Formats: sequence, structure tokens, C-alpha cells
Amino acid sequence: MKFLSGLFLFILGFNHAWANETTESSLKITPVVASALEFGGDILVDVTFSDGSKSNIEAGRGIYISGGFITPLSNFFEIQSTLGLKWTSTKQAKNGVVDWVRYPLEFLGFYHNKELNFRAGAGLVYQLANNLKGTDDASVLSMKFENSLGFVVAGEYYIGAEKNRSLGLRYTSISYKPQTSGYPSVNGNSFGVSLTFWP
Repeated sequence: MKFLSGLFLFILGFNHAWANETTESSLKITPVVASALEFGGDILVDVTFSDGSKSNIEAGRGIYISGGFITPLSNFFEIQSTLGLKWTSTKQAKNGVVDWVRYPLEFLGFYHNKELNFRAGAGLVYQLANNLKGTDDASVLSMKFENSLGFVVAGEYYIGAEKNRSLGLRYTSISYKPQTSGYPSVNGNSFGVSLTFWP
């Protein structure tokens, strides 16, 4: 967690340094909260319960929420820097549950046009501390993965009169390599629906 805190402070420092270089009063750094619901990728875990029901985890699936800053480069271009959490799990059972947790660090460049009510962008994601964690009987399914570098493409439509929210679609291309030797890399590509807020 100290490492993640350090990364967030790095983002804060980068944006503060850029703010000192910005001379146009209309270009100001703003905080941002981004969220998404994403699906896709290879099946990491496929569990059958005692009642016959099944539950699985896709490598790209998860609820994603993050916080950070938008740094303007001009009246039409900006960088969005965020650190977040992406999480999903199998269905809760008496004898255990499996969680799939990642911490995405994103740097996305956006072109935005508020007259046409949209912004579109792309950039890099670096996912940290990727951990498949089982409890109780499901602990045998636990596995850690190396940090992973990927690519994100996003398109968003402004909603609300103040245009400080957006609803969009995003695609992430990424793979996960297990820390344990002898296991193949896993396809974690995902599509998702996003919701973003800023002041």
C-alpha cells in the first residue's frame, strides 16, 4: 500500500508541476472520479457449487473506480491521470469465495469538444498487485500475477447542463502473467461502460 500511495503522490506532484507552467487562467487542473463496469477476457476461475450452480471470473471483468486529475494541455486536449481499484468475485458460498483484484494506474490523453458534447482518447494503463485470492476451501485457487502494462481506448458523451459528467464506452487491451512459473499468460482484454465526474 505504501507503493500505491507513492504512485498517487507522484500523480499529484506531476499535475502540480504542470499547473505552475500553465499561464492561461481558463486552463486549470481539476479532480476527477472515473468508474466503469467491464467484461471480457479468458476465464480465470470456473467454480461448481454443491447445489449444482456455477460461477466464474473473467480476467477482464470487474467494477472499476478511480480518482485523480485532469491536466489541460490546450482548449481541446487534456491528460487524465488516475489510480484506482478493479474488482470482481465469484458468487458467495459457505465454503469460500474467490476475489480478483487489480490496481490500475492510467494516463490517458483526450481530445474534447464541448460544443459537440464528446471527448475521445487513448493511453496507457499499468495494473498493479494483480491478485486472485480464494478463501476457505477456495484458497487452493489463489494466484498472484505480475504487474501488467496495457492500452486503453475511450469515447465519452457529456451529460448534464454543466457538462461535468460523461457516459462512455472503453476498451482495454492487456494480459496477465502468473508469478508462478509454468503457467501461461492470461488474456485480460475487456469492454466496458464508463461514468466520469469532475467539478
